[in-house]
Amino acid sequence: MSIIFPFGIAIFQASNIRLMAYATAQRSLLELHTWSARKQPFTLKPSGFVKWFKQVDYVTRTYFCIAAGLLVQVS
Repeated sequence: MSIIFPFGIAIFQASNIRLMAYATAQRSLLELHTWSARKQPFTLKPSGFVKWFKQVDYVTRTYFCIAAGLLVQVS
């Protein structure tokens, strides 16, 4: 139970963040926002990772944090 329970919570959190992303996308379509920002490519330097992490959307950021937390939990 010490590994399965955190995995269940992480999967539940990931599904909730996905629903939140859909709701936000629909809201932005209703408000007629256009996204024209170009994303920079990811580089292997620590500063490149920080720049990439700051510019990705909150869904990707949350998935990354969930995966990192699961890796810490398992190891």
